[in-house]
Amino acid sequence: MSLCFCTLRQSVNHLVLTSERTCNFSWSSFRLPSLLCNPSSLQHDYHRFSNHNRQISSQPLVIKSGLVRSQILENENMAPASDATMGLIKGQRKITEAAHSVWENVLRKGDTAVDATCGNGYDTLALLQMVSGATAVDGSSTSSSGSVYGMDIQKSAIDTTSSLLDQHLGKDKACCLQAIFKVELVKLFHICHSKMEDVIQNTGNVKVISFNLGYLPGGDKEKVTIPETTLLALQAASRILVQGGVISVVVYVRHAGGMEELESVEAFASNLPTQSWVCSKFQVLNHRYAPILVLLYKK
Repeated sequence: MSLCFCTLRQSVNHLVLTSERTCNFSWSSFRLPSLLCNPSSLQHDYHRFSNHNRQISSQPLVIKSGLVRSQILENENMAPASDATMGLIKGQRKITEAAHSVWENVLRKGDTAVDATCGNGYDTLALLQMVSGATAVDGSSTSSSGSVYGMDIQKSAIDTTSSLLDQHLGKDKACCLQAIFKVELVKLFHICHSKMEDVIQNTGNVKVISFNLGYLPGGDKEKVTIPETTLLALQAASRILVQGGVISVVVYVRHAGGMEELESVEAFASNLPTQSWVCSKFQVLNHRYAPILVLLYKK
């Protein structure tokens, strides 16, 4: 198998796979005629040079097969994000699904994640599965390497999250919630997210920090997140997050104060330095009250 890469400098490098088992690659290079020449002549010369260089013996560059497989898996892991993005564009996927697909492409087993607004616990559960490999009881393999910090200012949200994890992972099983707590995979805190630095250990591997801003679904709509504490929480999150991590903020705006909170999030993101942050916003423009996804990626 040969792969050819052309550049405007008129040089082509050949990557020739000489052995599938050992994954030995041989590199050779040559120059093509001017790009302004006759196209048919260029194609003829290309094949002539290509066949010639396949026969040239050169010192092979040995690449371990594991590295090749790792690259393949990395490419495969990118697919869900593309699917979620297209689903979002077509109105077939929820904004939270798009957020989850981003997390999947950032998190690896053993990382630390933070759910800054536990709510009903679905994001906490999703993050747990991504960093630890925990699954439902009928399939189950749980690693003790990753961890999730969850917090909410409402005690009912912490209780609901705990019950969801308990129900999904199964009581009295090898991967039960109690066992997970013993190895400190999940830590839930009844605090405001602006205080996250008080409880999150400086592990150096916090890769995703998730926010859902608004009111608790199914709860009291008068109890909502507010711009002042949200801004403090975002500032704390930006300090905790490691390079290569992402702060994910889903902002619900239908309630009173929702638009003001969105403006606060946008202002914070807009003022982050471009040298170390890439900030994006995903919004449905012809649906006034559709939730907005803001992503802050730390370079």
